This record gives sequence, C-alpha cells and structure tokens, in this order.
Amino acid sequence: MSRLRNKIQAKRQGGVVPPVVKKAVAALNTSSLNKMTKDELEQLGRDKFNIELDKRKTKVVLIKEILDAQG
Repeated sequence: MSRLRNKIQAKRQGGVVPPVVKKAVAALNTSSLNKMTKDELEQLGRDKFNIELDKRKTKVVLIKEILDAQG
C-alpha cells in the first residue's frame, strides 16, 4: 500500500517515481532453509523454482527437494 501512496504523491508533485529495488536473495543452504517454516518453503519452491512441494512430507524432505531444484 505504501508503494502506491508513494507513486500517487510523486505524480502529484510532478516527480519521478523511484524504482523498486529487490533485496538480494541470500544463498540457499541447509541452515538458512531450516529457519523457514513449511509454508515458507512451499512458497519459495513455487516462486523461485516453479516446483510444487507437498507439505505433508517432512521438512527435511522439502529442503532436499529445494536444494535439488537449485542445482
């Protein structure tokens, strides 16, 4: 919502809307993935690797599938 508000304010003032800078993705390793929940792992698999993970599986298996997809 705040990005939309910034765009509107910039347009009213005749200014240029600053580009959105994406945060650099940290290297995916076992320790960083272990800190995530199953829901977060599932979302990461969808967004970054275009894979569907089954949350009924254990967290270890989900992490292995993400690391395999990473290459």
